Amino acid sequence: MITWVDGRLGKWVLWHRSYTPYHSGGCPYIASWNGKSYVPENTILVKSEYLKERNSPNIRDYYLIKNQKSIRNGYYTFQLQEFENEISHIDSAKLLVIEHDPAVRIATSSDGTIVPYKDNELKLPIKAIDNLGKDVSEALEKSSLKRDGGGWVELEFGPVESENLALLIAPKVKKANSPILVQKWNGENWETVGEIYPRNDYFVEAVKLKFRKPQNET
Repeated sequence: MITWVDGRLGKWVLWHRSYTPYHSGGCPYIASWNGKSYVPENTILVKSEYLKERNSPNIRDYYLIKNQKSIRNGYYTFQLQEFENEISHIDSAKLLVIEHDPAVRIATSSDGTIVPYKDNELKLPIKAIDNLGKDVSEALEKSSLKRDGGGWVELEFGPVESENLALLIAPKVKKANSPILVQKWNGENWETVGEIYPRNDYFVEAVKLKFRKPQNET
């Protein structure tokens, strides 16, 4: 569990939760062209392998291509590669090109929302405490934090003077039976506001955070 805390807005929490299985499907790799061959970048459609009940087996995924020069014979080209003994059913694939300042980075959310950001504008947590009461701030800073399912981490960022907020998560999980949940304390219960489905390799995903001013503020 990772908690985003603002003195005015409350808490945001990230944690693991187990689910009852509904359906399992393929989780292929997307590969880009390096000038000589197609090189796997990361897994896609990862939600299909997670043991979660859902209304439909259909999965929609949004992935940010790492190799922006995946061009062959004048065309952008990619491959979907399946290495497991699985069958992946894919009914559509679309490429979205985003033009932006080179100083601006791009992250995507699970619903396809584009979140631009700059490295020098990111706010790191001032406190990170796990479910055992241990300070894990240093591990987070070094990108070496490891937690099993059921564990959680509370992150405190302090006051944030912005109405356009997003929590950036960059998990790397080989095998997991549950997503990572982002939750907000609504005064009575923890309310889930986002789910992160880790890929096989490093990938930055954004969770948009709704801003709500306290009632005594105008």
